[in-house]
Formats: sequence, C-alpha cells, structure tokens
Amino acid sequence: MTRDIEPGAEVYVIGGVAEDRITVLSDIDILIVVKRKLEGKEKMELRKKVFFRAMDFYDLPFDAPVELHVEDEESEKKFTGKRIRIET
Repeated sequence: MTRDIEPGAEVYVIGGVAEDRITVLSDIDILIVVKRKLEGKEKMELRKKVFFRAMDFYDLPFDAPVELHVEDEESEKKFTGKRIRIET
C-alpha cells in the first residue's frame, strides 16, 4: 500500500497493539519509515496520502482508531519498543 506512494518505505505496527497491551480504547499506531529526509509539511502530506489510500482502496473507515506516524530514518529512532513489520 505504501510502496507505490513512497518507494522503499518500511511499515510497522507499534505501541500497545505491538506490545500486546490493547484495550477497547486503544488506537492502532502505524509507523511509516521513509528512506529520505522529510520536512514537516512533507510528513503531513505523506500521512494524508497513505490514509486516503487506505480509505479508498481498503475501506478503512474515516473514523478508524488509527494513528499514522511518518518519519525518516533519523527521526524514527525516537520510537522505541516492540515493532511488528508489515509486509507491503
């Protein structure tokens, strides 16, 4: 899903879902790591593209409890904890 928007991107489930701490109030944190340096506006635009693609092609409800985190390889290091890689 993401590779046609951002080639070479890696996608992970992180946070409570990855660490088996999910509750009925949990959201699903998705980390998208891109290979190039990103500026703030680029992160926001890429996040929107991925979210709209998920809604359009995979029927993700617009109010789904999903939080997308888009980071470059340098800034993704701030996300510690367990990660589950999603094959894209």
